[in-house]
Amino acid sequence: MRTLKISLLVFILLITVSAQETGWFWQNPLPTGNNLNGVFFTDSLTAIATGNIGTILKTTDGGDNWFFRSSGTTQSLNGVFFTDFNNGIAVGTAGTILKTADGGDSWIGQTSGTTNILNAVYLSDVNNGTVVGDEGTILRTTDGGINWLSQVSGTGVNLKAVCFTSIDIGTAVGGANVYPFPSVGIIIKTTDGGNNWYTQLNNTAPRSGVFFINESIGWVVGADISKTTDGGITWVVKDDNASGGSSIRFINENIGWAVGGGIRKTTDGGELVSSTRWDIGSIEICFLHRWECCISGWKFGNNLKNNK
Repeated sequence: MRTLKISLLVFILLITVSAQETGWFWQNPLPTGNNLNGVFFTDSLTAIATGNIGTILKTTDGGDNWFFRSSGTTQSLNGVFFTDFNNGIAVGTAGTILKTADGGDSWIGQTSGTTNILNAVYLSDVNNGTVVGDEGTILRTTDGGINWLSQVSGTGVNLKAVCFTSIDIGTAVGGANVYPFPSVGIIIKTTDGGNNWYTQLNNTAPRSGVFFINESIGWVVGADISKTTDGGITWVVKDDNASGGSSIRFINENIGWAVGGGIRKTTDGGELVSSTRWDIGSIEICFLHRWECCISGWKFGNNLKNNK
């Protein structure tokens, strides 16, 4: 029987104390109390996690131990993505884009051309990548993250996640709950590398995560979990009790997980979803390989690691 190991990395910023302040040292939880917002594994042992106040952590033993890496910034880092063992991009607040070419051991700031919050990054290969952020921000690189060009998204909604199935075909999602105004949610798509983006769905259901297993089949999560089998032309709600979902990933057309306010799993492509609730506010899920995954997020008061 195969074993699914879920490593939950859950942290909370209890007090704002810089480790560099003379006489003060962070003691609990270790290695940091800063919220972690993103995680990416480059193989079954090696991963980078990013978080608030410029936090970057690295593991080389599958997540059992994590060590700080200098980011060179105090901006919060919201997303991270690698194309291979060495090359990766992290994005965050105030238009922050960081690039690494040595597996996350060192990071160099790049010029983004914006001060908007950047929420997510997806790299199709070592040269081509897309970043999405608040106020409909979309940035594109074709030279490995050295230069970034702004693209017209056609929306002012905060974009939270992006996924590409090729260099040219990608989907971005977003939304907001701003009381007392109505909630807004949007799904946009490009088929030409972002030169043109068009709206596929615009309603009152905010979206925070998106994943496509191929050009036709994909899922979004946020106010609910919805699925498409025609490249986003139509979307069908599969779970309307998944409010608060922040990230969704599949290992094939049938088996997938969504996180955010708990962990939800499906084994039939989202037709039926079972829910396992740890008391966490999950943010991002990343698969080490077929049967192992890592979830980054936050929890008040303690760290939790679960092996199943």
